[in-house]
Amino acid sequence: MTTRNLADYAPYRSSSPSTVLDEATCSIEGTLPDYLRGGLFRTAPAIFKGAKFAVDHLFDGLGLIYAFELEPGRARYKQRLLASETRRDLLEGRYEIGHFGTDSRRPLLQRILKPIPKITDNTNVHIVPISEDALLAMTESPKQHLIDPETLESRGLFQYDDRLPSAMVMTAHPAYERASRSIVNVATKFGPRSELLVYRQPLGSKRREIIARFGTFNPPYIHSFGFSGRDVVIFDHSLKISPIRMLFSNRSFKKAFVHSGKKESALLRIDLETGRTLRYPTEDYFCFHVVNQFESGDELIVDLIGFDDPSIVDALSVDRLLDGYPTLGARYLRARLSRDAHPVKFERLFSERLEFPGLDRSRREGARHLLAFGASMTSDESGRPRSTLVQLNLETGETRHHHDPDYFYGEPIFVADPSEEKEGAGVILSVGGHLEEERSSLIVLDAQRFEPIAKAIVDRSIPLGFHGSFRRA
Repeated sequence: MTTRNLADYAPYRSSSPSTVLDEATCSIEGTLPDYLRGGLFRTAPAIFKGAKFAVDHLFDGLGLIYAFELEPGRARYKQRLLASETRRDLLEGRYEIGHFGTDSRRPLLQRILKPIPKITDNTNVHIVPISEDALLAMTESPKQHLIDPETLESRGLFQYDDRLPSAMVMTAHPAYERASRSIVNVATKFGPRSELLVYRQPLGSKRREIIARFGTFNPPYIHSFGFSGRDVVIFDHSLKISPIRMLFSNRSFKKAFVHSGKKESALLRIDLETGRTLRYPTEDYFCFHVVNQFESGDELIVDLIGFDDPSIVDALSVDRLLDGYPTLGARYLRARLSRDAHPVKFERLFSERLEFPGLDRSRREGARHLLAFGASMTSDESGRPRSTLVQLNLETGETRHHHDPDYFYGEPIFVADPSEEKEGAGVILSVGGHLEEERSSLIVLDAQRFEPIAKAIVDRSIPLGFHGSFRRA
């Protein structure tokens, strides 16, 4: 085990995160748009090592919840370390809770009496509004924290009121179905014959309704999915999960992954009205993120970010990250699905390699989009981390870039100008930690011109996170 601490190095450096609320006033460069009133809420893995513990994977860093509160001419920053059961377990050096890439340390008798360990509540992947006065912090587990938007404190775990299995895992990228004002998500139920479950949950309800299911012995690892009203599309790639490898074991979740041995994947198209599933064989890519999907004539178009193989999962281990930030070598891919199942080939629409895709979701999610956004991340020849924000024009094939050599910016989040109807009318928000100094920046880019119009700078090091949401005031 390394003696180095990932949190001491950019872009993972953090400023003494604590379960006590930490607040600071930001300095403003440029002019914040009048309509940018509200909060940008994000999550990040922030602590990787302590006196009695060390985690082995980026996905296992203890979760930080932070926010930038914005209004014209003013920005405030606040952060709080999530007071999770997982945090307490690690601080005490017990390792009794299962993690993504860190082995547990349960004694043999405990493993016999309870074949599967407790599932993590370290919700460090995503945070979304769930009601007028609460947000939901998520990871790929059935445990989700209700977060107070003012104090960033957990109000406890969200309690579902249904009979679905308590141990099934859910993606941290739910879709919003406007017609029914419901959340749609995909869950994986493990067993002798596992199932992929598509469910609907009306806003304000604690009950989930299964609307489609698909049986499989070794389900794929699913981080996100495609959704466009009537259809859900799941990328059934060759990186599978073997439920039997989790039993009576101290293995991390990642060690339950198995490769099917086939150089073929499939897109599973699930009709939400009939439950019918069509399987479209395709090339073998690995995918974290589906960008969007939409109907075009008789075709269903699915855009996703695809890696050539799943080696990125191991590349995000702490030991590997201490040697330098990996190149996120994923490409923007498009598949065209007809009404009948048939083999399909992905089109590579851009030469750019990027991740953390976004778009003007309020106007174009589930519909044809002309603009997409992402972040290109790598290390330069000297090993210095480097990130570039990218705009992709699906109509012209052109790209635009924003790079600041001093900051490592992450996921771009689009916020629409409510007075405009045109796609892309609004701004891109992205948070980046300074590579050398203890400060961070929230950059505001004009989403169409892709040029900076403002920055909110805070004297805190904010670690590179995964996902977040803008919540209007």
